[in-house]
Amino acid sequence: MGIIVLSFLVTAILVFSALFLLFRKIRSGKNPARDSRYWLTAIIATPIVYIGLLFTWFFFSSSYETKEFNKENWLEDQDTRYVYVDDLIDNEKLIGLTKCISKLVILQTSF
Repeated sequence: MGIIVLSFLVTAILVFSALFLLFRKIRSGKNPARDSRYWLTAIIATPIVYIGLLFTWFFFSSSYETKEFNKENWLEDQDTRYVYVDDLIDNEKLIGLTKCISKLVILQTSF
């Protein structure tokens, strides 16, 4: 919970600072902190930017490398088998096999 609050506060500080500089440049000679449009924009923009950053992080952290299915590598390294799943599904290499036979083909190294 603490990392969420901390990351939100950092995002808020960055958004408020960027908008402060932008409003100061647009309306030179006036203090943006006294302008209600600045506060409204900053309060609305902060959660939008934070959610956008979260979605971007989720998108990039959930993607993984895919490889063409290779039986030797499949048998050799059980920890990285997930990289071959997309190839098995996309190229329909298990089509026509029964569920039982498919499991035996995929899991034959467990025995």
